[in-house]
Amino acid sequence: MSNISPDVELLKKAWKLRDEEEEGVTVPGGLWNTCSESQNLCLVGRLLSNRPYHLDSLGFSIQSMFLPVKRVEIKPVSEKLLPLRFNHEIDKKRALDGCPWSFKKNILLLADMREDKNPMHVVVDWCDFHIHVHDLSLNMMNLGVATLIGNRIGIYCGMETDAAGCAWGVSLRTRVGLNVKKLLKRAMKVRLVFDEDILVRIT
Repeated sequence: MSNISPDVELLKKAWKLRDEEEEGVTVPGGLWNTCSESQNLCLVGRLLSNRPYHLDSLGFSIQSMFLPVKRVEIKPVSEKLLPLRFNHEIDKKRALDGCPWSFKKNILLLADMREDKNPMHVVVDWCDFHIHVHDLSLNMMNLGVATLIGNRIGIYCGMETDAAGCAWGVSLRTRVGLNVKKLLKRAMKVRLVFDEDILVRIT
């Protein structure tokens, strides 16, 4: 797969490069096939908001939310895209595991920054959410049903069960990876073999 971004490909089509621009440089493997420890501690954040925000206020909130051992560094590259650099692997893992975060009632998503990508080209559209599936009978609150429903909503990530792989309560609570660009399903038909279909609510 090419590491050239779509933006660069569009520029190449739109521009006619001069001879001196076509020449370029050749980067030996020893220069690009390395990544420093600080680069490996980077994430990309994306704030899901249509309103402008103050970077200082967001930066202060991030320090309070993540509670890092050392301060998190922030370098905004656009209005909504925020590269973050941590100073310890534990801090980075805690930030990722705690997603999604909230800033002034807006969702803050985080994604790992791959060493072969520019921060501007990292896709930050997916996040794990806790989903409640209502109106299921107790005998359907199990790992198998949660996996089927979770993969229909998004990508099933897991759930808390007892030793038999079952759960109990008024709703089935599972963790699902969702594409934030798509609307959450409010309900779903569950087809039962040898019985009537049921309609379950999703929150």
